[in-house]
Amino acid sequence: MESREDDRTDAAQDGASKSVMALEELSALDLQAIALLSYAAPPQPLPTNLKQRLFAQLSQPEFGSIQASLDSGVSPQDCAQEIELSPLFELLSQSIETLKQASQPLAWQPVQGADGFEAATWKIDRAYNYVALFLRAKTRAHFPLHRHHQTESLLVLAGDLSTAERACGAGDRILSKPDTCHALDTEAGCLVLAIVSVEDLQLSY
Repeated sequence: MESREDDRTDAAQDGASKSVMALEELSALDLQAIALLSYAAPPQPLPTNLKQRLFAQLSQPEFGSIQASLDSGVSPQDCAQEIELSPLFELLSQSIETLKQASQPLAWQPVQGADGFEAATWKIDRAYNYVALFLRAKTRAHFPLHRHHQTESLLVLAGDLSTAERACGAGDRILSKPDTCHALDTEAGCLVLAIVSVEDLQLSY
């Protein structure tokens, strides 16, 4: 009797094992079929208003980086236009602390014609001819009047920075469109992330 019970138990276990193996094989086949479907399906065109809908959603308060841009005076439309100019403009959405840390190991050089200011190159976008660099001043300093031939965006990371129209602190942005000009001043020193075109960099910095 015990031998027959053992045989039934072994048979049941073998059946269960085969069922599990069959399910695993079926799952693997299902995954392969799903993967093949993605290649077999015809490509679908993207909606023409996809970018507008995306930035409309990003302008809601729960999206911190875009909301921070709104608070600093830069609209979602400006953000969209910036990113089209160069992917480097996306760096402006990183946290201030992350950007501060990124500036620390870089090599700093005095800015010619702007006593008290130093600059450190961070990233270069050769495809779109833009540069991400940091500007800093440890005490009161003046950056002379200069013209922008391309869009320039400044993000104040620490200290104070002002133009003739506006005084800025940490978290504020200064967006300059082409064919505009300004000078920059700091009273107590500052640290700034600048996204600048190579053309303007050669002419101004």
